[in-house]
Amino acid sequence: MKILTANIALGLKDMDHLVNNVHGITTYHSWTSYLVAILCPPLRGLWGCKPYSQKRINYLRKHENLDSTFNMIRKNNPDILILNEVVPEIHESRFDKELKDMGFTTITYGLGGKYPDAHVSTLVATKEKAIILQTDMPQPPYPGCGGGIAGLRLESGVSIVGVHMALKGKVWREQLNAITALLQTEKIAGNQVIFAGDCNEKEEPIISGSNFSILGLVSADMQKTSTCPTSLPRIFQRSLDHIFIPSEWKIDDFRTIAFGSDHLALLVSVEKI
Repeated sequence: MKILTANIALGLKDMDHLVNNVHGITTYHSWTSYLVAILCPPLRGLWGCKPYSQKRINYLRKHENLDSTFNMIRKNNPDILILNEVVPEIHESRFDKELKDMGFTTITYGLGGKYPDAHVSTLVATKEKAIILQTDMPQPPYPGCGGGIAGLRLESGVSIVGVHMALKGKVWREQLNAITALLQTEKIAGNQVIFAGDCNEKEEPIISGSNFSILGLVSADMQKTSTCPTSLPRIFQRSLDHIFIPSEWKIDDFRTIAFGSDHLALLVSVEKI
């Protein structure tokens, strides 16, 4: 079984270049709301970006470049796919077509809480038959507060939850608690569980979170690879993207993939036990 997770950086071109990265992020949000989210999170609600923006939509459409993402998926041929920063209002029709052509049978989108005209969202897809899970976590409608949660339960008894979590703080901890509770519910029901995506945090705060240890999950990345932001020198990059799998599974191969995003993609091949 191959599992691939990647933050596609809003589907924009060359987001691993610093100028493009900053311009893309601040156009999607705004300079003010983005800087407030980074520098002073408690004030996010006072300087939120406009919920609707034609400038935002025009920029996303003009600079859309999903070819590198689809080429990466085709080349690596995963069975399970988790993508962050998909914008369904812009990307959904093409993702549905391309992924179905690649053999994915079930696709679901978990919307973020901000910008009703261009939700930053999490996509989870699988080639095995599956049912869509009911998922939820706190997501205030401001930058830095998360970008969706989505999940599938496979016929083979594996449940996948994909997330894009908030930046550090109270909202991040509340989200981790909600994710842990959902995974525990699936495990109690007799399913093995996978948790993956852009967690906006290193591994240690996740695995040391309240009740996370009871899930019996381990990171597929033994090297704790720095994944983001690829637009900055390596010294400034951090390990923010993760794939957590049952501890009894055997890891055959793990690798990171550069594909033009400000995040590296993660790919793991496992033997399910």
